[in-house]
Amino acid sequence: MIMLGDQSPWTGGLLRWLAVKRFYPKEKVLYFLHDGDAPWMQRGGSLKISHGWVKYWSIASRNALALDVPDSALHNVRESIKGPKGLSYIAGPKTTQTIFSTEHDKSVQGFISQLLDDECRWYSRIAESFDVRPAYTAKEGLFNAGPLEVSRRLAGEMNMDGKEINSVVELFLQEPLLIKKVLPTPYFWSIGKDGCRYPCTSLSGSDPVTPKAAALVLEFAARGHTLGCTSLGYLSEVIELRDKYFRGMKLKLLYVKFNWTFTGVDPYEKLLSEFCSRKKLRGEPIPSFDDALPVIQNYWRGRPTVLGWLHLGGELSPSCEEIEV
Repeated sequence: MIMLGDQSPWTGGLLRWLAVKRFYPKEKVLYFLHDGDAPWMQRGGSLKISHGWVKYWSIASRNALALDVPDSALHNVRESIKGPKGLSYIAGPKTTQTIFSTEHDKSVQGFISQLLDDECRWYSRIAESFDVRPAYTAKEGLFNAGPLEVSRRLAGEMNMDGKEINSVVELFLQEPLLIKKVLPTPYFWSIGKDGCRYPCTSLSGSDPVTPKAAALVLEFAARGHTLGCTSLGYLSEVIELRDKYFRGMKLKLLYVKFNWTFTGVDPYEKLLSEFCSRKKLRGEPIPSFDDALPVIQNYWRGRPTVLGWLHLGGELSPSCEEIEV
């Protein structure tokens, strides 16, 4: 069995799910919303949408083809054409809430709708650089729902069965965890009746628990599942925890990669030409894009988003690599 999942499936996870289903038609491929995580980056202040690259985010959107990626940016061009930063995410105060507990939270639904509406507007702008109308227009009210329901609706827009997407919290509420027989309490959250999470104080009681971070990967491994992902930034932590408590257990990973391209069109050409034309009219020198642009192009080739692909099309050209550690 192959397991995939994300906190914000529309940032690319649903495309991985689509690719794996096509590559492994005889395998059972499951997709889960990782809704045991906090719904926003907990950095204090009031609940809001923030923009820019951070090491961690939860409910978020990626603005594909933006002139701003983690390792490089053309900020002067982006600001001139009034383009977005590459990442937008919900940030707010410290919380015990989970994505699971906010499924019917109107304020969170409003932020999701704003994130995805803004992303759609950006793709309409990009389509202008193709000199074509967007290939897709989101239905009115599509994003006015909780994270799980929005994910299911977007899967439907991709001609997939959104009902197959499930909650990882509900999975562990229904099925007993295998690793809690071995791992101590700090590696788990207790889930209250309100769907919020609290420090786990006992693994022998009746309170439902879910694994944290690296422990989540080990739970899937204990079940014999393969974990599908783009990358696993904390793999070393998983291996360290495995070697300490489950020596000999195999970790099976399936890395899914994309090479998102557009035949006969360059989405950056029009955006850059707008900027250069303004510079030329003002008699200003035109800067070189040789250092930053290839980095930006390579980043987005490997990270198509659901809405970006629906609006703009192109070839995803996915590939899969199985590894075992």
